[in-house]
Amino acid sequence: DNIPAGEASIPSNIGYKWTIPTIDAVVGSKLRVKVFQTGKPTEVFSTSQNDFTILGSITLTGEAVGGVSQPEAWYAGTTENISWTKVGNIGNIKIYYSTTATPDYTNPIVTGYTGSSPYPWPIPSDIAIERNSNIRIQVASETYSGIKSESTDPLILQARLVLTDPDSLKTLYVSQTGGYDISWRTYGSIPSVKLYYDT
Repeated sequence: DNIPAGEASIPSNIGYKWTIPTIDAVVGSKLRVKVFQTGKPTEVFSTSQNDFTILGSITLTGEAVGGVSQPEAWYAGTTENISWTKVGNIGNIKIYYSTTATPDYTNPIVTGYTGSSPYPWPIPSDIAIERNSNIRIQVASETYSGIKSESTDPLILQARLVLTDPDSLKTLYVSQTGGYDISWRTYGSIPSVKLYYDT
């Protein structure tokens, strides 16, 4: 293929800065470049002496990027989509998250993932987080260590409470013998709670 496709010729006394097109066809490990005199491809030419590799790429997209496009928070015990775009065959995908201001990506979300984007992350109900505003996501190739993409800005991950009883259909009575049980589910790390009522 021409570099760039469709361009007839360039001056012969300078180099050329190649912007690699974002198509799967150029991704591989047995690539070479040929330069030749315009109109004489088999007479005056030179080719790469060895194969070289062009790797694919992956780019994190959507809310996991962080910044202005993010929601107020992601919550423990819910499911959030982690999305990306990719070019070329990048092998299996792994997704990690970091909880520190200086990202370390030591917390696995999924490894060996062969599916497509997005990955629905079921945020664990017992995740050890009360409220953390330093959450960042990294999506990466397991095959090629250099292919990865990370959140540009931090996300917020927060614990939550879901009141289960009394619900909207229940009637409570004054001075009921034994009182009433108020119950809730806790998602994430919440050390203590307060209970109020409103009339």
